Amino acid sequence: MISKLEPVLKPKSVEDWRIQGSVTFFGLLGTLILSFMMILFLYHHSTNLRQIRERSLVYLCAKEFYLTQHHFIDKIEAINLALVSTQYLKVITLLFPGNIILTGSSTQQIQESLKKLQNVLLISYMKNLSLLKKKSCPLPLESYTTPYVLSGWGFQRNSRQQTVLRAQNWKVIMAKPQTQLLMHFQVKATWKKTVTSKTQELGLNKVQFF
Repeated sequence: MISKLEPVLKPKSVEDWRIQGSVTFFGLLGTLILSFMMILFLYHHSTNLRQIRERSLVYLCAKEFYLTQHHFIDKIEAINLALVSTQYLKVITLLFPGNIILTGSSTQQIQESLKKLQNVLLISYMKNLSLLKKKSCPLPLESYTTPYVLSGWGFQRNSRQQTVLRAQNWKVIMAKPQTQLLMHFQVKATWKKTVTSKTQELGLNKVQFF
């Protein structure tokens, strides 16, 4: 009867243990290096994504802020033009009292209504800024002062009862940790004042738009 020969397992030598240990060590070391490189890549990628989101937010906020300023000044100046027109109505009423239905008191009422409408626009402007702030827009404190000189709860006015601009040119900086935008505003006087804007990025490549 032939018996099966069972393989005899030889004990591993010290050299075999060294080789196996080296392979395991370098395998673990390679895994750690790859993991570390992957973590660095993900961190760099997430940082770039945060910067892109931040930059996009600042540019979007700058555009919405410009539009808010533009519409506000456009409407205020349209009412300023109407206020001047009421001054001419007063003169016509004095010159031709029998031919004009409007009286001095009625033109005064029109003026007061127009000024109240400007105050309503001021409240609406402040609400729009609050909405931009809720969108995490980095609005500076000077943006709340408005392009016009304020007096109490309304506007400071000249002899024609028109609102008074603070300046023909002004600047607003919108800043986040990685992005800063410097906005230049300029009011151009045509038949009615209009506002234009030029924006440049500080600290990075300079970009202009609007």
